[in-house]
Amino acid sequence: MKNYSNLIEKIVSTYNQVLPQFGESKQQHFRSRLYKIYGTKNLLNSLQNDTFNEFYTSIFEQINVKRALDLKERYKLDSPIQRQANKSLFIHKNIEFCQKFIEYLSILMKYNVIYRYKKDKDLDNEFKTKVNSILDKDFGYYFETVINNKDFLLNMPVQVINLLYWYSNIPNSKNIDIIECEKKLFQSIKNFYSSELIKKDNLIFLNYLYTLTHIIIGKSWFYEYKVDSKDIEWIYIEFEKYDKEIFDSKEDDIIAEIGVCFALSKNPKIDRISRYQEYIVKNIDPVYNYLPSGKYPVGLFEDLNLSEHRNILTILLLSNMQHLYEFPE
Repeated sequence: MKNYSNLIEKIVSTYNQVLPQFGESKQQHFRSRLYKIYGTKNLLNSLQNDTFNEFYTSIFEQINVKRALDLKERYKLDSPIQRQANKSLFIHKNIEFCQKFIEYLSILMKYNVIYRYKKDKDLDNEFKTKVNSILDKDFGYYFETVINNKDFLLNMPVQVINLLYWYSNIPNSKNIDIIECEKKLFQSIKNFYSSELIKKDNLIFLNYLYTLTHIIIGKSWFYEYKVDSKDIEWIYIEFEKYDKEIFDSKEDDIIAEIGVCFALSKNPKIDRISRYQEYIVKNIDPVYNYLPSGKYPVGLFEDLNLSEHRNILTILLLSNMQHLYEFPE
């Protein structure tokens, strides 16, 4: 495969200049993925410090969100129509809550942040009680709800898939059969995303592609491991089936993400990876050295901020991902 190291350095340099001005979540998103291909200690230290400051605080904020949701549900209005609307909103908000909570908890554990700070800052009983409740009860209920609900899986598929894979990586969270959940999820995806629906609705088509990419990304523990393509060969077949439509979409984020998914396979197809790399490289601005969003003038802070997602994917794709770094135990 072609060596794009010089181009990668230019993109990283472009973002290093503006990254401190981004929100903490976006900084964490960019740096954590850089760590997966570089494995440098300074990135790890920065991630552990920043992650504790943001995510530990956010865990408690999410507990308060959950309290507010429970209270709202308890005092819902009596009208049957309003009850149904509230129930749908309540489930939707709780799924968002559950996914975010489990994501934060999983990140804190994976970066060893909770264990690292436990000596100085004990987790209080309320925190432990709420965590256990969410892991043992809420996850199972809301996951079963969403994988059997066509609207949820068509309109918020990334949250549903991330919910499963974040949960699967939390230590001692094995009360639920993850393999069985995954089988049900795959079957629901195949049932709900019909060929007819995909062809007639562009948004559904893009959601379908993000559904497939996030399964592979989740199974790789967010770019730490190569994935065995045997049990997800059907996903790679789908990418090839819709090859023309994918490139015709000119959606650089999903095109880069699919290229990354090909690179994450234990048996990567070099010609496929090269095709995605060549497409993305053509769209990188040669003056400002990044992949613009097309929504703002090139080089503006707003455009760099909006384009962070597609550019960290571009870096991953162009790195060829031949060696990946796990977070140390």
